[in-house]
Amino acid sequence: MLLTIFSASGTSAPAQAPYQPAQDQAEQVLAAGRSAMQARRPSQSLPCFQKYVKLKPEDPRGYFWLGMALDELGDLKGALSAYTDSLEQGKKLGMDSEELRVNLGNTLMKLNYLKEATFDYKRALEINPKNAIAHMNLGRALIESNEYQAAYLQFKAVSDLGVTSPELSYFKAQALKGMGKKEEARRQLQSVSVDEHADETVKQAARQLLEKD
Repeated sequence: MLLTIFSASGTSAPAQAPYQPAQDQAEQVLAAGRSAMQARRPSQSLPCFQKYVKLKPEDPRGYFWLGMALDELGDLKGALSAYTDSLEQGKKLGMDSEELRVNLGNTLMKLNYLKEATFDYKRALEINPKNAIAHMNLGRALIESNEYQAAYLQFKAVSDLGVTSPELSYFKAQALKGMGKKEEARRQLQSVSVDEHADETVKQAARQLLEKD
């Protein structure tokens, strides 16, 4: 009827804006939490993620972000539990994530669960063999396990991906030293110790390792 009236009067019907569904409460809460994390305010993000997992307990994203916030706040066991929940929910959906596996490995490393951390870094690399962070952190875990040759291969893989950094050189030197290649390790460490781009903490670690020879 309304269309008939408009047509009869010769007046064009007003255009309707495209329909845009309102963001539901859960997504708003998740977005607020992520914004807080990006602003480096994990304590502000934490209640957002806690609320989100109550609103959408089947969504692995909520547990993932909850784990990140807890890790930033130093609650490593809480972070481990949240990452594990994210993994379990993801499995129900047939999903896995290299980012989740790396973060889970990092938390396990901080708790000194080296075997478990190694497993998750390797799983991340099964998902994406070009994940430089996974290669780097797997190498670090292998050094802690005294598997120096295997560790060096991981650091070489990072280099092969085009990554260069004083930190990478330092870890390579650690692996080389563990392999008994002391001269090569010394050259790497000397380079790091005077690298103007290196963080002072890394420089100091390199100097300390040099002094141990």
